[in-house]
Amino acid sequence: LIAHARMTPSWPHIEDLHGRSSLTDDECKRLRVLLEDCGAKRFTESLIGDQLRAFNELLVEHNLLIPEPLSIIISRLSSELEGRLV
Repeated sequence: LIAHARMTPSWPHIEDLHGRSSLTDDECKRLRVLLEDCGAKRFTESLIGDQLRAFNELLVEHNLLIPEPLSIIISRLSSELEGRLV
């Protein structure tokens, strides 16, 4: 989130709030809106989606090399991660 946000025009506003030891509820909401509006949330979710797809492709590709019980656990974890909010 922050790496992407640093590259946007919104960074000075985000930087002012980011890293503070305490934020009010309104400041937290403002920070969340800034991160969403600058595209950082969408960018991060896209990266996560790309990584999950690549992971699932590898899992299918190497299915015969991974013991079935482990494959089931890994597949469940991957499914739980998909769709989670950043």
